[in-house]
Amino acid sequence: LPPTNIFKQCFSTQSFVIGNSITNTLILGLLPYENFEKVTQSNLCETSLNNEYFTAILSFPGGYQFSVDAQYKYNQALNVTYQLDANDFQQVQTKLTAQYQINFPESIVNHGSLGTIKFLLKDTSECISSIKLSYVYGESLQFDMEPNNCVFDINDPTTTVQLQYVANNTLKSVNIFKSTGNGVYGDPTTLLFTDAKIYKQSLIDYVFDDDKTKMLEFFTFAEQNIYYTYTLVLTKIEGTIPNVIQHDVNAITFIDSRDCSNGMHPEVWVNSNDIRVLLWDSNLNNITCAPTLDTASQIEYWVILKSGTDIKTSKQLESLSDFHLRTGIRFIKEPNLNISDQGETVQYFLVFKLFDDSSTMLYEFSHSGDALLGCISSGIVQKYSDKVCARISFNQMSYCQQRTKNISKVSIRIYEEKNDDLLLRKWYGNFQKQNQQIQYGDLHPQVLCFGCSEFDNTLPFEGDSCAEALSVWGVKIAKSNAKFIFQTFDLTQHEVEYASFEVAAMYDMLQTMWPSYVIFAVVAVLLAVVITIIMIKDRIAS
Repeated sequence: LPPTNIFKQCFSTQSFVIGNSITNTLILGLLPYENFEKVTQSNLCETSLNNEYFTAILSFPGGYQFSVDAQYKYNQALNVTYQLDANDFQQVQTKLTAQYQINFPESIVNHGSLGTIKFLLKDTSECISSIKLSYVYGESLQFDMEPNNCVFDINDPTTTVQLQYVANNTLKSVNIFKSTGNGVYGDPTTLLFTDAKIYKQSLIDYVFDDDKTKMLEFFTFAEQNIYYTYTLVLTKIEGTIPNVIQHDVNAITFIDSRDCSNGMHPEVWVNSNDIRVLLWDSNLNNITCAPTLDTASQIEYWVILKSGTDIKTSKQLESLSDFHLRTGIRFIKEPNLNISDQGETVQYFLVFKLFDDSSTMLYEFSHSGDALLGCISSGIVQKYSDKVCARISFNQMSYCQQRTKNISKVSIRIYEEKNDDLLLRKWYGNFQKQNQQIQYGDLHPQVLCFGCSEFDNTLPFEGDSCAEALSVWGVKIAKSNAKFIFQTFDLTQHEVEYASFEVAAMYDMLQTMWPSYVIFAVVAVLLAVVITIIMIKDRIAS
């Protein structure tokens, strides 16, 4: 038997158990004995048991017993984790008492009752059904969410609210303090977790400069990382254990408080050769703000596309006056998105930033939604004396082959844009065919011809008639200025395809080469005259 003048009670009577219902685990928190320094006997915890392995048995009323091996560290707090199945965990959650027994080597045993049993780490993954993050640059940020019925005291003195994100492998936090307003966290009428639907923070309401700096750092980071993971984190301390509710946001939106979008309802096509965006249907771009931004002279627009984890960004800075000459937005390049053969959803995010002449940003707003996947891979147009014919080739992706072939309307609009100068753009006609079939699954190009009987004279065009417009446009083809837009519409008149092609035109040889025939004829006549003169001279000489 071991001598009686030894000390072997290694743990405090304040040891505890915490349950985590998210992972169905129990944590036995073994605290060290509080008065080791006063022990005058031989202290086995220090001399013999340090670094030894032991078996920790955790027992609950009703015969629930769990066992785990762990290693002892002298005078240190130890956490021993028990993994339970869901049924056992559900049963022990109802228990008010528990016992532990620690079996060391050489039959040395520690045991005790656990006065603290807490199931504090609750499953909060469903506490928020939806959430959105927005901000006004340099002014404020705001989370809008739909809370579910979770037990969480948002008015507890220990409750904190933060926006968190990771930048350069460092966790960043922006504090959100109580505010006022209907449904706003901190308002006297917002009593329950389910009452709080808005968590907002204004820069000017911060008291400490450190908080202001952190919010400004967030604005700077977010401007370049719009599609990114940002997290709303609510924390309340219960005892010494944090109870946390958190929910991720994967994109930021910008509040259009001045209504600069002016009724904008974007449609975005991801084509093989470009990204095409309509903003106000087929009308010219028209940004107006109320109150007005009189000093706004430049605009930077972004198109961000997200397919799965793949994100591609295109952006352009130009004068606001040039932007208002455009119909939507176009980026002439391959999107290079990783899109599967089945054509999963591609999300778009449009950002519009207004600047003054000194490049100071005045305002920004955004739109987001699901993009449309275009199925046209290439297109050329051939002009004849009385018609134009489009030769359209299609992608052979599964999602294209499955697309409905029945189209209520197909149209082609021909134009020129010398040196890509918007001010030099001229339209030469819009042609439409009704009730067509688009041959998506065909490996060969589909040819669609349009005559003057299908000419739409409601849209602007050069010349007085279809024939005159086509004649002038034929000359432009030879000078490589010709372009065209190809569109299809479903039975609800919603656009299915919207594709544009640059300098991709064939032309009728007889019409465009007549100057060459004239020049050849003139040269031939001159040559005949010279030969005749030479022959006459030869006769005289002989």
